[in-house]
Amino acid sequence: MSHDKSEYWNTLPKTMPDDLLLEAIESSYYPAEIPPCHICGGKLSIASIGGGPTIWACTPTEDDVDENGKWVFKPGRSVVDDHYSKSRWQQYRHGDSRVMELVKRFKELKGI
Repeated sequence: MSHDKSEYWNTLPKTMPDDLLLEAIESSYYPAEIPPCHICGGKLSIASIGGGPTIWACTPTEDDVDENGKWVFKPGRSVVDDHYSKSRWQQYRHGDSRVMELVKRFKELKGI
């Protein structure tokens, strides 16, 4: 699917059953699931945000700091290593919790 919502919406029929309309709305406004790192399967963290897609990458550090308050690097990793650069993932769809709440209420009202 294109990231241009107007292009996507123009492909839909003018009239459609509620369940298909809800599916189209949910596919556009439900937040994207952040995948694991495609290299090691680890958790991705935000690397860059604002002015475009959010960029996620596999961080080289453990979640916790050491007893001196310093970050602990994962084995074989360094500050901004090749793994970090190659693990980047771009998030275009951020979702909209207000729209999803309206969808939820509509479903309850219609008994869907």
